[in-house]
Amino acid sequence: ALGIINITNGVIFIGSCLILMILLPKKVVYWGIANTAVLFLVLICLTVNGTIHYAPIFQPYVTFSADIQNFYLINSSIYMVFYSALMIWVLNICLRNWNLKNEQIKQLSLMDGLTELYNRRVLEKAQHNFTASGVPENCGLIILDLDNFKQINDEHGHFFGDQVLKHVAKILKEKSRADDLPIRYGGEEFLLLLKNTSKHECHQIAGRILSALNQEPVQLNLHQNLIVTASMGVSHSHDNFQNFDELFKAADEQLYLAKSLGKNQICMI
Repeated sequence: ALGIINITNGVIFIGSCLILMILLPKKVVYWGIANTAVLFLVLICLTVNGTIHYAPIFQPYVTFSADIQNFYLINSSIYMVFYSALMIWVLNICLRNWNLKNEQIKQLSLMDGLTELYNRRVLEKAQHNFTASGVPENCGLIILDLDNFKQINDEHGHFFGDQVLKHVAKILKEKSRADDLPIRYGGEEFLLLLKNTSKHECHQIAGRILSALNQEPVQLNLHQNLIVTASMGVSHSHDNFQNFDELFKAADEQLYLAKSLGKNQICMI
């Protein structure tokens, strides 16, 4: 009967620790468990000294001699503290790995598999934030569309088309800042959401990207390279847009203007 009750108590203890470690900060849980362990050991010492009678659950021990009873109590306390510490350590490792896996899954869900840029989910999240709080000050948007990408795919194949997309993504990451959000919007279209930037800086960043595209060719094979160009539309919150849709629409209109003016250029409202 004692064995069954001890097993049940152990299961309850482990389950309680797991729930608390999920719901509460680790420091709070560890502090509570440490206090409980100290109280447990104090009660054991008082029982061994005969100051108090131990809990009724261990009442069968009183049928033994005092020495045997104390031996069981001391060994039980050592075992319980060691067992508890081991279980908490194992639970902590499991939870840490679980949280790490969840974070990795979350990051993968926000990334484009081919270019390793952010995907449209990040844009939708930003759009939701803008809808709730309005377009923040000093926020810019660059929409980039590759010129003649369908022709590149048709002439050189989709494998090379993928290499072109990776090349553009690499340039976007290199020429943007740490706080900027480079996003693959779809197909050959990319976005760069710029935070804490002036209207002039938006144009400068777009210029650096366009210059890098014109200066850094993509290697077709050992003997042939290809320059990939792009058209860009830029908008900035300085123009008093009410929401993200207006900011996006303005940049998109500038993109189509750049296409109509001959491509491989930047148009900014």
